[in-house]
Amino acid sequence: MACQFHPELITRLESPSKLFVGLVKACL
Repeated sequence: MACQFHPELITRLESPSKLFVGLVKACL
């Protein structure tokens, strides 16, 4: 999985937003 996340896509996908946040924190 790429560590490149786009805030715009995350905001549009409100449902899996929590999952993306978790992945971002894991990468950081």
